[in-house]
Amino acid sequence: LTDEERVFLNAAYLGDVGVVRMSLEDRVESNLNINCVDYMGRNALHLAIDSEKMDVIEILLDNLSFNCIDEALLHAISKGAVKIV
Repeated sequence: LTDEERVFLNAAYLGDVGVVRMSLEDRVESNLNINCVDYMGRNALHLAIDSEKMDVIEILLDNLSFNCIDEALLHAISKGAVKIV
């Protein structure tokens, strides 16, 4: 992971809407892979689901690839996160 990707994933987990939005807006200049995963294979949406950060989840749903969203939906179901599903 690059430093930018680490910041992006951490912001998603912590629910930092400002940093998530800024990362998405600047992704071309910073070469941010918005579908990046951490060492456990979790992308930003997985991390936002784990911490139940609804504002970040909504932003990410509008920006991530379908495959990331599909996997994250299954993740939310497995966690029993009804309000997310």
